[in-house]
Amino acid sequence: MVELVFPHATLLTPNIPEAELFTGMSIKTTDDMVAAAEKMLGMGPKAVLIKGGHMDSVTATDWLAMPGHKPMPLMQRRVDTQNNHGTGCTLSAAIATGLGQGLDLYAAVRGAQKYLNLALRASFSLGAGSGPPNHLAPWIKEKARGEVVSELEAVGMRFVGMSGFSELVPECRMNVVCGVPFADEPDDVAGFTGGISASRNGVICPVGHPGFGASTRVAAALLAMRKYDEEQRWAVNLNPSEAVIGALRGAGLGVAYVDPDAQWFDEHVEDGISKAIARALAESAAADAAAVLCSGGECRLPMLWLFAADSEELLARICAVIDQLKSAESL
Repeated sequence: MVELVFPHATLLTPNIPEAELFTGMSIKTTDDMVAAAEKMLGMGPKAVLIKGGHMDSVTATDWLAMPGHKPMPLMQRRVDTQNNHGTGCTLSAAIATGLGQGLDLYAAVRGAQKYLNLALRASFSLGAGSGPPNHLAPWIKEKARGEVVSELEAVGMRFVGMSGFSELVPECRMNVVCGVPFADEPDDVAGFTGGISASRNGVICPVGHPGFGASTRVAAALLAMRKYDEEQRWAVNLNPSEAVIGALRGAGLGVAYVDPDAQWFDEHVEDGISKAIARALAESAAADAAAVLCSGGECRLPMLWLFAADSEELLARICAVIDQLKSAESL
């Protein structure tokens, strides 16, 4: 391998045990990864990518070494799955595909990482051993886009006909969003292009039409929740009044709460939302929280989001909250 193959390789993609075998090193730390990558680069290939999946770390970090550059860490989200049979072959084949499409090496590696990460999150059990990554995951996401738009439009129409729904609409408008399977970026989440408003006499008005990328803040909330629970595909922002919060709890829906650090919202609101939800879920006593409340800060309104796995669950939760509000009014 070292004498006859490595000198002709565009890229080597060893995992840590393989890199240890060829370098004779023990790879335990970041410094070890850098040294091993540089040592393998000296064996003749044009580049080396040491995969970090075997490293005990929060993220999965691969190290890319190219001549004339320091080895660089390429971090990605670690996927909790036992179905990882064929990950190395998938990654190298995806990189080769990117290179064949004319991408430079760095772009081909990053694109392949993204593809493999998605395929692992969509992986499935097969047979008695570890199952494979789901190589059709991008197609599954794309196929679902039309279905999501249709379902979102139907939910919006259901909101229009709900008695008492106007009590749930914030002054700053509402939006309801739905993500395709395995959604992990804003363009994977559809919402109403103009949001949902309520008139003074309680008429509900979905504005515009369902479209992907139409919501930024509610989509950011959904994507943040999905990092905690990937079953969640729906989100809606609610009026953060004491009455609505009480109705959520009265309906048996746990509410996670966070008092946001103002610095989270200095530059990018979407980043602040993501961090606030992550902290709320991490610190909440309600492990199965269906909603997250973020209190307002200086020049910021409080925000309240309700989540659900599917449209039926979302509508059931909305109806339960409205029932609680009506019960409270009748007392």
